[in-house]
Amino acid sequence: MTEGFYHFLRFSWLTLLLVLTGISLKDQSIQFDLLALLPDSKTEKMVHVRQFMDDTDIAKQVTILVGHKDKKIAQKALETLRQGLQTSGLRLIENDTKSLEKSYKALFTDLYPYKAALLSQQDRALLQNNKGNDIENRALQELNTPFSTLGPANLAADPFFLFPRYVTSLQNQNTFERNAETGDIFITDQETTWFIYHAHFTTPLFSLQAQKNLLEKLDPILEGLKVDVLKTGAVFYGAAGATQAQKEISFIGGISALLIVLLLFFVFRSFAPLGFALTVIASGLAGGISLAFLVYGSLHILALVFGGSLIGVCVDYALHYYCASLHTKDKKSSFGVLKSLMPALPLGVLSSCIGYGLLTLVPFPGIQQMAVLAAGGLLSAFITVTLWGPAFLKTGSQPAPPIAYKIQQTLSAFLEKRKPTSKPLLAVLFSSFFVIFFINFDDNVRHFQSLDPVLKAQESAIKSKIHLSTVPTFFALSASSLEELLQQEEKITDQLETLNISYKSLSQIVPSQKRQLENQRLIQENLIAPYVHSLFQKLGVFRPVLQQETVGLLKSIPPLPAPLKPLFHQSKGTYTGRILIPNPENSEALNDIVNPLENAYYIDPPQEYSSLFKTYRLLMMKVIGAVLGIIILLLAFLKGPKSALKITAPAMYSMILTLVCLTALGVPITLFHLMGLLLVLCIGIDYALFLFWRKDSNEKSFFLLANTMAALTTLFSFGVLAFSKTAAVEAFGLSVFLGITFNFIFTTLYLGRK
Repeated sequence: MTEGFYHFLRFSWLTLLLVLTGISLKDQSIQFDLLALLPDSKTEKMVHVRQFMDDTDIAKQVTILVGHKDKKIAQKALETLRQGLQTSGLRLIENDTKSLEKSYKALFTDLYPYKAALLSQQDRALLQNNKGNDIENRALQELNTPFSTLGPANLAADPFFLFPRYVTSLQNQNTFERNAETGDIFITDQETTWFIYHAHFTTPLFSLQAQKNLLEKLDPILEGLKVDVLKTGAVFYGAAGATQAQKEISFIGGISALLIVLLLFFVFRSFAPLGFALTVIASGLAGGISLAFLVYGSLHILALVFGGSLIGVCVDYALHYYCASLHTKDKKSSFGVLKSLMPALPLGVLSSCIGYGLLTLVPFPGIQQMAVLAAGGLLSAFITVTLWGPAFLKTGSQPAPPIAYKIQQTLSAFLEKRKPTSKPLLAVLFSSFFVIFFINFDDNVRHFQSLDPVLKAQESAIKSKIHLSTVPTFFALSASSLEELLQQEEKITDQLETLNISYKSLSQIVPSQKRQLENQRLIQENLIAPYVHSLFQKLGVFRPVLQQETVGLLKSIPPLPAPLKPLFHQSKGTYTGRILIPNPENSEALNDIVNPLENAYYIDPPQEYSSLFKTYRLLMMKVIGAVLGIIILLLAFLKGPKSALKITAPAMYSMILTLVCLTALGVPITLFHLMGLLLVLCIGIDYALFLFWRKDSNEKSFFLLANTMAALTTLFSFGVLAFSKTAAVEAFGLSVFLGITFNFIFTTLYLGRK
């Protein structure tokens, strides 16, 4: 290959990297929601969860409370908040409480003609137990009250106030008050008056720019109110997560780069290896992130944090290349140094890319992004080392830097004096039994979400004052007809009544036709016939005239107000109903209710996501085994089974010891710990490959120095991840930190002797 063509390839690669980086970062989109890491599962339960999240739009809802001891000041603050948001440009629409009230009135107006077949659950239970006398006495009490809470009496149409009680049973019992002049709702908590602002964003705000825009516009408005402010909503957690993630990216990347720079300059006493290392790091990050953006269009923040840790992996290639140049005589040739690293360097890249390539088979969007980013980054770093390595080397024979030479000599002397022993191996094997019997796994999705404590406190304060819509557990039922669906719901709600569990369901609003006929019979036989004359006589009316109901049964669902719409979903001829359980206490009992029923599920959304984490944790364990198996087969083909096991043994030992240490420290193993172990395997194989193939060379080498420097830079990169406030990132970093430490020790002890 001519020198001119080599220069052409070098600058063509640089141009390609710059172009790809510019294209991919033009319309960057960063995701911060942890659930965005999870797959679009096709299981029935997960389909219902996704459908429920879409129907409720909980992610778009926000609630802001402004409070002050002076009611007028609090009212003025609400008006200022409303004006500020209207002029801010934020796509935020206030929920119109007056329109909501109108929609409820319209619903009850639609239901009124069918009142003869509608009963509250309490009244139905009384009539079923032949306690119509209780309903009569209650009606007398209402009629004798000057200002009845159930409205004026209608003796001809509903003398027992059955329909008003049915309506009351469907409404939320919030203690809101309303300002007569403005219509704004408020509550009084101790001495503070809190005005309530409910709104929703027209689009989800989980992109980086949208988060930044929200904070820049909303925070000054809230700070300028000069009153107490409480706020909650998924968008606020997302914004806080974005801020925290940006700080962590700057901290992780900055501290890692600084430590690596200081280490390289301290050991090599030259800017050449430092410049080479930084070039390889930059190309690895640029290539990996660009490829991931081009493939997926957007990236999760955890994938980017993981990408920041690539600094410690990409720099390994530069270190091995530069250390190899210290003992390579043929530096004038473009591939002189690279030849001394054959076949260890390309095999190391290949084994890592195989490992990450298998990760793309795991149907977690976030993990797939990490895999593509990592594989692309390592391949990009390898190409940069190959093409740009010679540009950073001096062509003449140069002595090794004193500190570098001292490290190499010290390690060599230690290993020459050390007697081979199998005691560490036996210790590791013994420890594995400890892991088998005492290891603990954690798949709870709640433990992976690091929610901002200030926002969490504000949410708790709001929940203590008002009813706040959150993601409840629910029953999901599907049927081919509305009547079948309603009858299925009633089977469940009857059992919920027996267990005294509060709920909200479609069948409460629109009973099945079968239930309506039963209600009509109960009202006629157990209330009207035995008690209507008695009621009227007690009121002094001796010739009661009751209206005859001729409308019939309610056979369709009237338009529902927004808070009730999640109770029902219809799509492609399938009717889906949801029975919401706001405060579940006994999940086992709720699961038992649906076991005998077809197409009925009890769903706890966080628990469903936790089950997914468990499924893919088990899959990740299989991926690690598959990667290890493929590497062993590849090495066995090249060097034989004995050599293959010798090369891979240190990585296997280190993974076992990492699990032992985490278990001994009481740390439950998660999916993210296993992701770290996969990285330990890929990096550890690199260390072993360089030392193993060095055995075939009689040259004075600096491979022990290269491995030492590579291990230190990796620890500098992943060590800081253990200080992350994001639980998933912390688990990943801790696992890699321990694994790489053990890997370096085992690789050096078993493969370091010449």
